[in-house]
Amino acid sequence: MRRLVRIGLVASVLLAACSTGEATPTGDPTLAASQDKAAQSHLPNAMAAAKTYFTDSSTYSGWSPSTGSSIEPSLTWRADEPATVDKVTIDFVDPTHIVMSTMSASGTPFCIADDAEVGTSYGTVDAHGATAASACTGDAWGS
Repeated sequence: MRRLVRIGLVASVLLAACSTGEATPTGDPTLAASQDKAAQSHLPNAMAAAKTYFTDSSTYSGWSPSTGSSIEPSLTWRADEPATVDKVTIDFVDPTHIVMSTMSASGTPFCIADDAEVGTSYGTVDAHGATAASACTGDAWGS
């Protein structure tokens, strides 16, 4: 019984840490991989919404948290802020380029970028402050 109580307490602490948007330190590579996959799953959904906007508008200009929320309300959108757990940050937008990022609960940042002429790229950086789609660098997790 004590073991079940301890497991429940640990699960509660982990859930509370995740819900506050803070990274949960862990030595468990399986947990970190699961947290990374959860974070990564937000960005393709965000990009699908952005591409829907681009298709309708013929530009990424005007893409913002409010337009993101109107197309993909299941995501929490932010603009021009460092990457955060369970939130998609719009880091850079111009007429033909967009960069967005998020943070895994493991502490790993992820980004996604699109060049309307070249295509989508994936990286492992917080692209906060990006001035071009090329700011999304690192391991190409999406390929």
